[in-house]
Amino acid sequence: MTDPATKRCNTCGHVKPLDEFGKKSASPDGRAGWCKECAAAYNRRWRKDNPEAASGIAQRWREAHPGRSTEVSREWRLANLERAREHGRKHDRVREERVRKQVFAHYGEQCACCGTTQRLTIDHVNGDGAEHREELFGDPKQNHGFYRWLVRNGFPAGFQTLRFPCNRSKGKRDRCVLQH
Repeated sequence: MTDPATKRCNTCGHVKPLDEFGKKSASPDGRAGWCKECAAAYNRRWRKDNPEAASGIAQRWREAHPGRSTEVSREWRLANLERAREHGRKHDRVREERVRKQVFAHYGEQCACCGTTQRLTIDHVNGDGAEHREELFGDPKQNHGFYRWLVRNGFPAGFQTLRFPCNRSKGKRDRCVLQH
């Protein structure tokens, strides 16, 4: 028999304190039959298996509670700063890798000079990279966002794929001066 302050989860079978179960007024003890952990796992699986339905539910909630989702997000971030930062860093890495793949799929996945596929960069063919970065980002050494700029602008002409050492060797010249 269980202590009145505990309950056995119908899913995992573990006996847990009542506060580990969600509230359910229709239940005799006022608590759900599943523990919060099992309910969360089920909900994650369901959202993964039913992305369109989950998106529609989330959209309807946001429409019914304008401003509340922003407030909930802000509260969560404040309570979980390190997790929020790590999530942001992971999202940024995934996005940057996706953009990088798009750029090299368009401009080529090997160096136009030596043919290697390692340490690839995008080169300004006419040698005006520093001036162009100064114009775009206010700093001739700033590259952050350049690949996104290429995608947003429809992969303009005047760029090519080079290996980093070839790009550095070329500089403002019309070709790489390394001996390959």
